[in-house]
Amino acid sequence: MSFHAHKSLTVLAGASAFAMLMAGCSASQESSGASVETIPNSQYLADIGWEPPEGSVPNLACTDDSYAKAVTDGIKLGIYTAAPYEFIDSKTGEPAGLDWEINMAVLAYAGIEKYETVTLQWEGMIPALDSERIDVITGNIHETPDRLKNIAFTSPAWWYGSSLMVQEGNPKNITSWKDLTRDDVTVAVVNGSQSQTYLESIEANITPYQDANSEFAALAAGRQDVVVDDSPKEAEYILAHPDSGLVILQAADSPPAELLANYARYGVRKEDCTLNAAYSRALAELRGHGVIDKILEKYGLEDNMFQAEYKP
Repeated sequence: MSFHAHKSLTVLAGASAFAMLMAGCSASQESSGASVETIPNSQYLADIGWEPPEGSVPNLACTDDSYAKAVTDGIKLGIYTAAPYEFIDSKTGEPAGLDWEINMAVLAYAGIEKYETVTLQWEGMIPALDSERIDVITGNIHETPDRLKNIAFTSPAWWYGSSLMVQEGNPKNITSWKDLTRDDVTVAVVNGSQSQTYLESIEANITPYQDANSEFAALAAGRQDVVVDDSPKEAEYILAHPDSGLVILQAADSPPAELLANYARYGVRKEDCTLNAAYSRALAELRGHGVIDKILEKYGLEDNMFQAEYKP
C-alpha cells in the first residue's frame, strides 16, 4: 500500500518543534551523545508500591535514528481487525477504530506525516515487527514477560479489563472464572492473545481462533461454551449483533490478576528507542489533555470503565 499524507487530524500545537527536538539530527547524521545504559532502581520503586517488569524500561539515554527516519521517510503501521479497536470501515474502505484514531493523534503530535498500513492477523504482529515489515503494532497489545523478551512497549494509552461471554441462558452454568478449568467446559480465545497464555497456564480446554469475530461466531453457534476476551470487544459485538444470543457474564469472582488490569499499549522494536520515546511522550500528552478520553467516548468507553449497555 502506498504512503499516505497524514492530514486528517490537526497537528497539535508544538508538534513541529517536538519533531525537531526529538529527531535531533537527520537520519544520515550520527549523534555525538555519549552511549549510556540506564538501569532502573527497581527496589526503590518496589518499596513505594510498583516494580517495573524485567526488561520493560527502555534505554532512556538512547540515540538511535528510528524517530528521525519516521519523520523524514514515514512509518509502517501494523493493523488488524478487532472492533472497536481497529477495523476497516465498510463505507470508506479505510482503517477506523479507537486505537487507530489514537495512533493517528500520536502521529499528528509527533509530526510524522507519512504512513503505510500493513493488515495482518493478530498472531503475525510480533513476527512482522521483528522482521521490519512494520514499525509499530497499532492495535493495543499487553505487556507480558514473554513479549518483553522480543519487543518493547510504549507507555500506557488507556485501561480496560477482560470478561467472560456465554450464550444466553448459560447452558453450561458457568458462574465463575474458576469454572474455566472444568473438564466439560470449552473456552474460545484469540490465538496469540494474553487470554490464551493465561488459560494455558491453568490447563483450560481452549480452542484458539484467528480473530475475535471467529471466536464470537463459534460461541453463538454452540461450538464453544465460553469466550475469554476484552470487555470492549465483547460488548461491541453484542451491540452490533443483537440477535446473536450472547451475553457478558457477571461472574461471582473477580478476573485473575493477569487479566484484571490491562493497560493498552503499542508495540515497537527494542532497538527503535527514540521512536518509542516519541510515541510515549505523545500518549502522555494526549492522555493529560483529554484527547484520548474524547476518542474513547466516541466508542462508548471511558478510561477504566466500559459504558455501553449490555445484557447481563
